[in-house]
Amino acid sequence: MKITKNITNRLEIHASSPSYGAWVLAGVAICYLGAAINTMAGWLYVISGVCLALLGLSVFLAPRPLKSLVVKRAPIPPVTVGDELTIEIEIYKSHPKTCNLITSCRYPAFYFR
Repeated sequence: MKITKNITNRLEIHASSPSYGAWVLAGVAICYLGAAINTMAGWLYVISGVCLALLGLSVFLAPRPLKSLVVKRAPIPPVTVGDELTIEIEIYKSHPKTCNLITSCRYPAFYFR
């Protein structure tokens, strides 16, 4: 577990962190590769190669639309226990092309008391 945590932290700092589905796909690809090596079946090599190719493609395509976004957070005022905490985030995009990746939510998803 420590190995995957180290890999995830390194990827989160330098690139993009893989989701749970990506880790599952990587595990399935490794299992298919192991089965292909054991049985010497060509179709298992193809399946593992396609899975690894999809993972490699997602490494470059996933962070691509996010590179032009600039996120700024306003300073958080001091709060005490029981007060509501408001965090303001401003998101700017540096190109005029429309972007459907961002949704606005008026009410918080999680409300703690």
